[in-house]
Amino acid sequence: MRWSVTNRVTNLAVATGVALLTAQFYPRNLDGYAPALAEVICWSLVTVSFGFSSRFVPGLWKNENFGLKPSINLYQIVSFLPKSSKGRLILYLFAIWPALSLVRLTSTGRQVPSLPEAVWPYVSTGTVTPSSLHPVEELALKGRKDFAHLQKRQSKTLRSAEKEYRRRNSREPPPGFNKWFFYAKANQSPLIDDFDMINEDLMPFWKIEPRRLRENINNVTELDHLALRKCAFADGEYNSASDHWLGKDLGGLFDEVSRNIPDVVFALNLLDEPRFIITRQTLDNGGTLRPSFEDANHNSIWDKTNDLCWGNPSVEANPFISSYGLPFVQDKSHAREVCSHPEFESMHGFFSSPMTGLTTEAPIPILSQAAPSSFGDIIYPSPWYTDKVYQGDYKEVDDPAWEAKNDNLYWAGSTTGSYSWNSSWQHSHRQRFVKLVQAIDHTSHTFLKQSKLGQWIPYSAVKNQSSLYDVKFTAVLQCNERDCKDQKEFFNPGDIEEQSQQLRSRFVFDIDGNSFSGRYYTLLQSRSVVLKQTILREWHDERLIPWVHYIPVSLSMDELPETMRYLTSHEDGKRRAKEIADAGREWHGKALRREDFTIYLYRLMLELARIMDPNREVE
Repeated sequence: MRWSVTNRVTNLAVATGVALLTAQFYPRNLDGYAPALAEVICWSLVTVSFGFSSRFVPGLWKNENFGLKPSINLYQIVSFLPKSSKGRLILYLFAIWPALSLVRLTSTGRQVPSLPEAVWPYVSTGTVTPSSLHPVEELALKGRKDFAHLQKRQSKTLRSAEKEYRRRNSREPPPGFNKWFFYAKANQSPLIDDFDMINEDLMPFWKIEPRRLRENINNVTELDHLALRKCAFADGEYNSASDHWLGKDLGGLFDEVSRNIPDVVFALNLLDEPRFIITRQTLDNGGTLRPSFEDANHNSIWDKTNDLCWGNPSVEANPFISSYGLPFVQDKSHAREVCSHPEFESMHGFFSSPMTGLTTEAPIPILSQAAPSSFGDIIYPSPWYTDKVYQGDYKEVDDPAWEAKNDNLYWAGSTTGSYSWNSSWQHSHRQRFVKLVQAIDHTSHTFLKQSKLGQWIPYSAVKNQSSLYDVKFTAVLQCNERDCKDQKEFFNPGDIEEQSQQLRSRFVFDIDGNSFSGRYYTLLQSRSVVLKQTILREWHDERLIPWVHYIPVSLSMDELPETMRYLTSHEDGKRRAKEIADAGREWHGKALRREDFTIYLYRLMLELARIMDPNREVE
């Protein structure tokens, strides 16, 4: 029996050695990973067979000592065998071979192969293994997978939708949910279950008595200078105590469903900027008793908007790809999370010097078009978008085919986004963007290049990229006299151009102004690909998938030069850019229709009506 086991052990060890030897001379295809994979498999086999420590295996090719570890392991195997075993001498030769391999690799200057995560799944927690795919490709592939899952998981029946609602929200669906479901299905809503933003926005109000919420609404909407107007549904009819276009156009979106909406009241924000800052007190006990507003126009509101962050350290999102030190947006929520980014204070004009800053810490159900993560406004689909569509903002005749467009990135606009005084414009997002582009040819940026083994390597360089950008200011405004003069001298604004000019470029940039950008849907509707930078939450966040329908850009923009280089000069990047442009255009016609606005608002009103129900219990 011992002879049989020993021979089996010897044969297995010899076979392992032969496999390792073969791996060293295997043609170095598959981006150089084939021999590494063969060796890892072989050593794993030995480890499993003989019970030796497997902790060597996952990191086998991660450092310069990789040749010594297999030698030691194989020496242990040889020592295990009886001295009389045949092939013992041969195994000693195999034991020194990995060390010789190390000499061969390092002497020729070749990089030690490293297995990509797709091949070697046992990656230690908190680390990401570099891949042969460019970060843009990896993010696009993950985005497509997420998008496919989003579409596939939507409920098909009322029963399944109700069950999914209970699972997500730990409560029953609101009254009238069944009629909403059938209306959404009849109008081919692409989403049935993914309306989590509504419940997130309404969560703080469950702790507050409905009577108090109504009092707060009545108090603040009676003061004209606060730019808040009372809107309500009563007996199936919509009423707005304002002749402002927002209130009127919002009512028009309810025409088909108003008869099914319960009685409810809310405040409508007439400003672009959000109003309700969430504080720790709001979450603990419902916030201040009496609503009051602070006028922070032209002054920093950063400290006020970060009350919730104190003593509540942010959790870094786990990256799923190696970004090589560049801030490619891997998680759009984390990329915009205020508590996770203290640098936003000096990078976005809304925080450093907002044009309008009428804010409150009192819990008031205020409907706003967009807001940062530290605000508690209830987000709703802006009628601005639908007005743009029906005003013919996008014209098919002005939109050339992809092949006929200029291979560059276009943006032109004004210096909105903040009020500039005491040189505060240097910290505003739009000025930072134009400044980056104007200095692109004589500033060092980080780029990626591919090694012989297929991996991407970061390097810094000054590249002539000016031909890739057509970016300019066409108006300088929202500034005091000195700052307006300084900006005109610094940026040298150009002439205002026809709106159709932006569609002549393959790449179009979209960036926040004082609040959200009203041109976003027009750009998505086009045959160009949208590069989108924002810190704001909007109603469409759950249906527009980054790297599938648009390309997200971080607030720092440090990754922008490499992103543009890859999308315009690499064959895979060129193909990916057009795919994203086509996908954004197609999805715009399916998920951002007027019907989709109504479906979202309908469900929002059902949820808000339950919150405002006088008989509702306080949680």
